[in-house]
Amino acid sequence: MLASPAISTRAGPTTLRGRLPCLGAAAGIAVHVLVAAWVFAPALWGGRMLYFRDISTYFYPNLVFLGRSIADGVFPLWNPAVDAGSPFLLVYPLDILLVAVAGPPAALALGPPLHMLIASLGASALGRRLGLAPVAAWTCGLVFALSGFMVWAVNLVPLHQAAAWAPVVLLLALRCASRPDAGRVVLLAGALALQVSTLGGEIVLQTAAAAAIAALLSAPALLGVAAIVKDTRRGAGLLGAVGVAAVLAALAAGRLTTTTTTAVAATGDDGEKPPARG
Repeated sequence: MLASPAISTRAGPTTLRGRLPCLGAAAGIAVHVLVAAWVFAPALWGGRMLYFRDISTYFYPNLVFLGRSIADGVFPLWNPAVDAGSPFLLVYPLDILLVAVAGPPAALALGPPLHMLIASLGASALGRRLGLAPVAAWTCGLVFALSGFMVWAVNLVPLHQAAAWAPVVLLLALRCASRPDAGRVVLLAGALALQVSTLGGEIVLQTAAAAAIAALLSAPALLGVAAIVKDTRRGAGLLGAVGVAAVLAALAAGRLTTTTTTAVAATGDDGEKPPARG
């Protein structure tokens, strides 16, 4: 009777080489998490609160009002405690989720490091997409997330949130341009909808312009338009993109309506400023 040859369970060089990219990615993510936690450690674990400029006078009071409204079972569209009553629009899903689950103080503490992490990981992934080596891409992500603009924008919450999603939107736009399909269109539409919901309008417009230029400069994008129309499955993706565009237009219309209502409330129905009372 012949004996079966022994099967070695030791990992060979090929197996180790295959695992190195995964280990490198895990190490890069861990470094980015630690950096975000270190930057905001006083707010996360030291009992401190962010307060500079508009945070303490505008954004945190809005979180408190949102939290009280949710506790009362109401999604607020009007704040009677500001300017003798004014429209209220806070529709960013991450803000709503953090406030509903953890409360306003925790939402203010967790929001900035979370968006620093989104910015750093998104910029790293974009760097890899553009051909950077792994270490260079991870470094690119940290440089973007810790850049002067990103750190400065922490106290202007919508700008920081919208800028954090910018690399993600650019990355997904390039992926759609290279090989459009329904799944990629849905991911791009979701990321863009999240960015729009931050209400950081100028960052959203800049990101959209950059994404459009990058997509048009991608050679497959020029051939992909005809392919999407001819292919039924990709045509469904295009239809989905049109639907999401309609949703985004509705969000923008809501924002415009809010701004217009505020202006009317401030000037009066006839366009004249209300007379000063003695």
